[in-house]
Amino acid sequence: MMLRNYLIVAGRNLLRYKVYSCINICGLALAIGCCLLIFLFVWNEWTYDAFHEKADRIFRVYEVDKTGLVGQVSAQIDISIGPILEEHCAGIGQAVRMVTDYDIVDFEGKRLKERQLFADPEILTVFSFPLLEGDPTTALKFSYSVVLTQETAKRYFGSENPLGKTIAIPFFYNEEFYDCTVTGIAENIPKNSSIQFDFLLPYKAIKNVYSNISRWGMRSLFVQLGDGVERENFEAQLPIFVKEQLEADTAIYGSLHLQPLLEMHFGRMASTARLFGGLKGNADYPYILLGIGFLIVVLVIANFSNLAIAGVSTRSSEIGVRRMLGADRSQLMRQFWMEAILTSLVALVFGLVLAELSLPAFNALVQRNLEISYTRFHSLAAILILPLSIGLIAGSFPAVFLSSLQPVSIVRNTLKIGGKNAFSRGLIALQFSLCIFLVITTLCMTRQLDYLKSKNLGMDAEQLISLHLPETGLLALYKNELAGYESIVGIAGSRHQVGPGRGSAPHNLTIDGREIKVCRFWVDYDYLETVGVELVAGRNFAREFPSDAADAVIINQALANQLGWDDPVGRELVDFNDPGQKRFRVIGVVEDFHFDSLRHPVAPAVLHLPASEEPDYGYIVVKVRPGHIPAAMKLLKETWDRLTPGEVFRYKFVDEEFDALYREEERWERIIRFAAGFAMAGDIDFRIQVTNKIESLNPIFNIGIAHIRNLATRDQVPCNNCF
Repeated sequence: MMLRNYLIVAGRNLLRYKVYSCINICGLALAIGCCLLIFLFVWNEWTYDAFHEKADRIFRVYEVDKTGLVGQVSAQIDISIGPILEEHCAGIGQAVRMVTDYDIVDFEGKRLKERQLFADPEILTVFSFPLLEGDPTTALKFSYSVVLTQETAKRYFGSENPLGKTIAIPFFYNEEFYDCTVTGIAENIPKNSSIQFDFLLPYKAIKNVYSNISRWGMRSLFVQLGDGVERENFEAQLPIFVKEQLEADTAIYGSLHLQPLLEMHFGRMASTARLFGGLKGNADYPYILLGIGFLIVVLVIANFSNLAIAGVSTRSSEIGVRRMLGADRSQLMRQFWMEAILTSLVALVFGLVLAELSLPAFNALVQRNLEISYTRFHSLAAILILPLSIGLIAGSFPAVFLSSLQPVSIVRNTLKIGGKNAFSRGLIALQFSLCIFLVITTLCMTRQLDYLKSKNLGMDAEQLISLHLPETGLLALYKNELAGYESIVGIAGSRHQVGPGRGSAPHNLTIDGREIKVCRFWVDYDYLETVGVELVAGRNFAREFPSDAADAVIINQALANQLGWDDPVGRELVDFNDPGQKRFRVIGVVEDFHFDSLRHPVAPAVLHLPASEEPDYGYIVVKVRPGHIPAAMKLLKETWDRLTPGEVFRYKFVDEEFDALYREEERWERIIRFAAGFAMAGDIDFRIQVTNKIESLNPIFNIGIAHIRNLATRDQVPCNNCF
């Protein structure tokens, strides 16, 4: 009965004090809507890969290089050790080798770029990728079988049943297409999965085409430990395994360790999650967003309390009468709590509408596919607990303060509430401080991002275009075709695509008896000049020195500094991986150039010419004259169609590739700006309302605009009669 009375009175007060109620509902709706979006994102990040039933027993094998130098941790190991590991290490359930690729698939005239994942058949029993059609134990049994996701099957076959049909698929840009039979349809992969694919194919299929794919492809090895097997106990076997079981030619140079699947998204090797199509995560960002969510809640609670305390004179008669009629303090507190909770529940409706309307933009911002579910427990819990908690906390301060007022003071109208009240002033100071903190945080992130994007890369990435060649032996043809055009400044060849992360996998060289891991770049004579990398010592590769193709190398300053060489020119390097222990002579030193994010130091690097008579340059890089991009692109496309008819014209702007490294920071800068805007919106709304009330006094008392502005920005003026 008492609860019913509290609800009736609370409802009447919401309708009676319309301005007060509207301001509170708007502020709370903004807070609830923003906090719900933050909760959805944080929950998505913290449950990454958790949908796998055996997630707590699945680990990725990674290597720590024994040299302890740059790039020492890598999950791209020699995955050929998988079956050996499974055979000789106790406690392992199953091992799964994976290699991933993006390629153009040809089907009934459709040429689409798809995510291919080559894996051992055990992937369908170790990981939770349920099949809607097909048998998980046999779907990847045959070399040229393929499992499609629901979405992929619909894209190619519409409403038809694709089982038993064939699709022509190339492997790793191989010129030959292989007819693969559809043997299964998998459920669409959850967005919060580190492993993504459109086509799932048997590992032995790619192994048949590239026998050494286990060493150079984009690959990883996963193991499922048996029930009750501890990670530490299993890892203890690995040093002995590496020493006693692996062949001498196995490309393992350090110690092996296990990374839990549930840590892949946030782990120190999180960038390799992108190899499988997943998104890179940062463990700090969910906490940052939670912190901003907390600040939003604090701001809205402070607003609520300020408005309640500032408008106390409007309700002083009501409070005085209740106290005079015998209402005790606890009853008044319950009444104010009920009003706050009812206000929060009304705001919840508007907050949900706001969240639903903002969700598409928020998804685009965070690059996720989040949805508000009204049936899942965690979503319902957040939807109900959040407004109730905010209502209880927001109502506590006014409930305690207003219920403590003495009836005599109320009746005599001797209350002193407003700008001179210490509690009210404290809340206002808190609001200003939090808003200033959010502004400073956003500015710092913006400045840091600007620094990353403007810092000298050690190369000239502007106006630089990289083209993927469909076959080797085309570089000379392109140089001849493009020579003499005004729009083209230079052309060079490279085995790897120019840009971040595009060098070879870390490679071991022996230098002065030390094994050192370096990144190797196979380039042609014009590479340094075309990409704008400066020589600081020695000379460039030159055609007048035929021996350069056999044994000459150019190193970067990072490698020279690491070796302690003041004069590297003329020194020797030994290829640790070459059976003949091939020796190279250093002919030059280049300035350090970034081939990865500025978050990482420049790694030691070696550049050399391919030794073969027909260099296998997979890419050409073209330097375009400033202002001639349209003409150059037209020329490149026409030349491509003439020299490689029927092939897809693939190109990348190198500067855009570097910019892409900081898209994560850009997204988060926008996300935090978005959340900070929500946080300050409620505070601004409150201040506008107060300022409007003060300005209404202008025609009565002839108060100047400057004085009104001064009053509004001073520690928040007394506003006892604003409502």
